[in-house]
Amino acid sequence: GRNPCMLEQALLVVLTDGTELTSLQGVVDTFSMPMLPTPGSELTRDPFRWDQRVFSVVLRLPGMGATSNLGSEQRTLGHSESSLSVMCEVTGGRAVAVTGMRALLQNMEGLVGNMQPAVAVNFVHAGRPREGITLPSPASLRHRLLYIRQSVGYTS
Repeated sequence: GRNPCMLEQALLVVLTDGTELTSLQGVVDTFSMPMLPTPGSELTRDPFRWDQRVFSVVLRLPGMGATSNLGSEQRTLGHSESSLSVMCEVTGGRAVAVTGMRALLQNMEGLVGNMQPAVAVNFVHAGRPREGITLPSPASLRHRLLYIRQSVGYTS
């Protein structure tokens, strides 16, 4: 297995204009990551590793087509705006729309500078709820990051 305290995370940044996903076959309705046919892939449910994060930066810069009135230079996209933002949420990343070059540079610096080692987990309540106990909503139970303390090194 892996030793989480010796973890070096993988960071995938997707730069997009926020319009439709296209491929050689035409417009694609959903963004999906296929499972790899590697040995042991049948033991996992997701096509990505637990130490990988996907971040999406939607460029809403002037001169790049239709832009919405965002009111500020940067905003976080909602959960239902695109299938790419859903993939970002599942991996522990986030999707952000930027409307200016300054916001783009600040966002990129923030992504690299604020990365902390973490494991993406999915908590699900297993069992029946008991009387008098209220459970949090299912949305608050999904896709949490457990932060890992870095190992300083081995001592002899």
